[in-house]
Amino acid sequence: MAGLTRRSRLLLTMPFTVNGMYACATACLRAGGTVVSTDLPESRDIAHAIADHAITTLILAPIQIGSVLDRLPDGFAKPPQLTLCCFGAAVSGALRRRALTRLATEVIDMYGSNEAGFIASMRGSRDDGVSAIWPTVRVEIVDEADAPVPSGQSGRIRVKTPDMVQRYLGNDEATARMFKDGWFYPGDIGILHGPRELQILGRGDDLLNLGGQKIPPEVLEQMILGSLTAADVGICSMRNAAGIEELLIGIVHAPYDDRELLERLNKTLAKLRIAGFRAARLPQIPRNANGKIQRDLLKTAITTAIETASTAT
Repeated sequence: MAGLTRRSRLLLTMPFTVNGMYACATACLRAGGTVVSTDLPESRDIAHAIADHAITTLILAPIQIGSVLDRLPDGFAKPPQLTLCCFGAAVSGALRRRALTRLATEVIDMYGSNEAGFIASMRGSRDDGVSAIWPTVRVEIVDEADAPVPSGQSGRIRVKTPDMVQRYLGNDEATARMFKDGWFYPGDIGILHGPRELQILGRGDDLLNLGGQKIPPEVLEQMILGSLTAADVGICSMRNAAGIEELLIGIVHAPYDDRELLERLNKTLAKLRIAGFRAARLPQIPRNANGKIQRDLLKTAITTAIETASTAT
């Protein structure tokens, strides 16, 4: 599915504790290709590693893509053939187009988990969020009672793959929650468009409920990144003193003063009739090894930054 052959040269960019990295590296070796290790290079080193080792396949989390593109050296020549594989979070259309212009000849956005392996992928210039489900993988969309919903309706994703695990060792509570009747529940919300096309809407446990309007935080993050210049954006929510879910926005390296930044955010969020929010500048958005935002840590970072700013003033 990733096009690995005996001519492939795959650069290691993550530790093998990330299942997708381990799976692709061993698949490359089984295909007769070459795996290149440069001690997990930082973003600034990846461009040099691509040129020095004639890399043909690169695996990055979406947060890494922007950093690598920002640090491409002057005069960097786009490789004649480079496949960029991404997983851990969705790749925005703007980031995909930028990567295809500066770095890659193909971008493959993979969806999967450590527990179930790869589930679906989206390739080419398509950026509607609809992925093709891999052969031998079964996907259903179910409601809160675990009953399948009609095609085109949103609900919880559950999957069966040939290589999935069946339980968490030493954690019966998590096993009962995530594994049911031979299905694995990754915790995401999605839509099936026909039997083999899956659209990921976001995390079920992260779904924002703003005045009855339920929105995946990834949707807002992509909207904000598309409307202003910033290194990264993270969104979560928290109940305020009135018991209402309040939108919290963390922004990294936005080149605006506070007034202009708030004006831009107001203009963007007004499209979804979201008027109330609190924003804070952060040095970074907390993410795990797969690039997924750690929303609990994000909430703490934003509230701490807001309290610190209030105390200072």
